[in-house]
Amino acid sequence: KALGHQTAALERPSTGKNIEWPLPRPRSHSTNERVRLAKWPTAPAPGTCDIASMRGCNFLLLAALCRSDDEVEGRARALLEAARRAKAPEAPTEPVSLTVENLGVLRVDPGVDPADVVEAFYATALKQNVTLSLQNLTTILDKLCVLAPCRRRFHRERLTANVKGVGTLVVEPWVEPARAVAELGRAAESAGNPLGENQLRRVLDAVCEKRACVDALDRRLELNVTGVGRLVVEPWHDVADAIEGWTAAATMSGHEVNEASMQDLYEWCCKRRSCGRGLTPPLTLNVSGLGSVTCLPTEEPATAVERLASTAAEAYISVLPEQLDAAMAWFCARRSCHRPVAPMRLDVEGVGALEVPPWGEPAAAVAKFSREA
Repeated sequence: KALGHQTAALERPSTGKNIEWPLPRPRSHSTNERVRLAKWPTAPAPGTCDIASMRGCNFLLLAALCRSDDEVEGRARALLEAARRAKAPEAPTEPVSLTVENLGVLRVDPGVDPADVVEAFYATALKQNVTLSLQNLTTILDKLCVLAPCRRRFHRERLTANVKGVGTLVVEPWVEPARAVAELGRAAESAGNPLGENQLRRVLDAVCEKRACVDALDRRLELNVTGVGRLVVEPWHDVADAIEGWTAAATMSGHEVNEASMQDLYEWCCKRRSCGRGLTPPLTLNVSGLGSVTCLPTEEPATAVERLASTAAEAYISVLPEQLDAAMAWFCARRSCHRPVAPMRLDVEGVGALEVPPWGEPAAAVAKFSREA
């Protein structure tokens, strides 16, 4: 069913940059909608149920309950059902898209809640120093909800809650509380003070007493991979992040885990809980003065950057720490990173400390250490 082609215009943000909006899947023959939000129509869209109609429906239903009139009751229920169907768009079988002037394109895949797409769009814009107001976000969501069914709408106010021992939880009006609580769990883990799953669920329950919640906290997943080890995805982990980190650690330990195995693990997890982004494909970066390096999905970006530094050092090319830092920043903006580029240090009791720089070869460093010991 073809949809119209309109345009959306927001107030020009502080920067005129185009947002790089990563689409989760290859683009198919989707319906493309352009909407000029500055000229947002005030009249209800055709086919929607207005308040007067709903009052009529409720009156008929009340009359049926009072009179026990089956005919009136049936008529009232039919009207209510018709109003409900008219108000909500049918679930699309293909992706629908909305072009926002000066910003980019939002795509909603079948089965995805438009509010989640707008929420992710806001996060992407913020990373590129583009701030969208609540009014902007609400306008975008209103238009998307005409194209695809919406499970939730945005709230009017920010919600804050003090979590003992961790800090303040902030839930913005456009953020689903479960995601804010999951982010709190990630922050606590990064700070070395991880919260238990039960504690996070209690936090979410307290938030949901103050604000309607649509999603629940994701469940903890655990899978024993034969011959490799145990994969654990905590409720606050992104599935792709967890699999990439687990695979890199397994590869460093000498296990063979290929991209097909990673995809199998990803699909297994996504059948049991929500998934955000997909697994990252190979990424290639050209570093001026050093050469190009490709980071495979099965390895840590730090491993790839160290390989680049080592190759350059073998060719007697000077390697600056700033070059390695810039390379890491580039990779970590595009996929998960679980360790930094740093020298390896080993304290040998009674002998001294063995240190291998990021571009050094461990075997050569050990040989030199033995000669000088």
